Amino acid sequence: MAGKSVAVVSSAWSSFVEADAQALAVEYEVVRVDWRNRRSYPRLKAAVRTADAVLSWFAGDHAVASAFLAHRAGRPAILVSGGADVANMPEIRYGAMAGSVKSRLATRWSLRLSDLVLALSEFSKQEINRIHTPRRVEVLPLGVDVQRFSPAGNKERVVATVGFISRTNLRRKGHITFVEAARLVPRAQFVLAGEPQNGAVEILRKNAPANLLITGRLTDPDLLALYRRAKVYVQVSAHEGFGLAVAEAMSTECVPVVTRRGSLPEVVGGAGRYVAFEDPVATAEAIHEVLDLLPTAGAAARLRVVERFTNQQRSVRLVRLMEAMMAKERE
Repeated sequence: MAGKSVAVVSSAWSSFVEADAQALAVEYEVVRVDWRNRRSYPRLKAAVRTADAVLSWFAGDHAVASAFLAHRAGRPAILVSGGADVANMPEIRYGAMAGSVKSRLATRWSLRLSDLVLALSEFSKQEINRIHTPRRVEVLPLGVDVQRFSPAGNKERVVATVGFISRTNLRRKGHITFVEAARLVPRAQFVLAGEPQNGAVEILRKNAPANLLITGRLTDPDLLALYRRAKVYVQVSAHEGFGLAVAEAMSTECVPVVTRRGSLPEVVGGAGRYVAFEDPVATAEAIHEVLDLLPTAGAAARLRVVERFTNQQRSVRLVRLMEAMMAKERE
C-alpha cells in the first residue's frame, strides 16, 4: 500500500472525521480537503487528481463534487452517511430530506454517485435506502477511544447530557425533556453541556430548576471529567444516526437512559433504560431507578462499547474497505 493516497473531504471537521483521517494516515498519505463552498472546488480537484480514492463525510455539495471528480479520474468514491444528511423529520424541522429542494437533491446525488456508502448504523442504512439504494452500502459504526473514555473513581448522583444547545435540539436531543425531568429528581445534580446557539439556552433557563447546571461547551478534559462523575447519561432524542456521546459516556461506566428512536437501541442494547420520547415523568422514573443501581450496571455499559464500538474496530475495517475499493478499481 506504499505510496497510495486518500483524499478526505468534509464540510466540518469533527472528532469522528478526525479519527477516520488519522486511521487512514497509518496506511496512506491523507490529503484533507476542508470544503467551505464552491470556491473550494479547485483545491478539491487538485486533491482528487493525485488520490487513489476519495472519502467524503456526509452527503452534500462537497460529496457530489467529490464523487464526480473521482469518477472522472477513475477513482472510487466512498461516502460516510447517516446523520442529518439523510434524516427526514419535518415535524421537528430536522434533516436534509426535510429541507430545501437543493439539500434533498444534494443528498440524492451524493448517494447515487458513490461507489460505496458507509452507514453509521442499521437505522441509518434504512434511511439511506429509502432515499436511494446505493451501489453498495455497508454498516460501519463510529468508534470510541475506550482507553481515554475510561472510568475513574466513584460515581456521583450526577445526571448528564451533551449536545449543541440549539432550537432544533431542544426537541431533537430531548433537552426540554431533560430539564423537566430534573425538576422531578431534585436530589440529583443535572448537567447539560453544549455550545449555546441561536438563543436556545435562554429558553431552557426560563424553567430551569435549581439542580440543573447548563455549562456551555466543555473542553475535552472537562467533558471526560463530567462523564466520569456522572452515574446516568440521558439521550432522549427524536433522532440519532449513531449517538457517539452515548457510547463515550457508556465507556466511562455511565448507565444510559434513552428513547427507542433512531440508532439508540443499537448502541445501548440491554445496558440501559428506555423511555418514550418527550415523556419527562418516565424519564425521571428511569433516572431514579438507575441512580439506585449497583456499579455493575455501569461496568456492563462499558463492556458493550468495548466489545462493539472501539476506534480500533472501526479503523481496521475502514482500511480494509478502502483497500478493497482501490483493488476493485484497478481490475
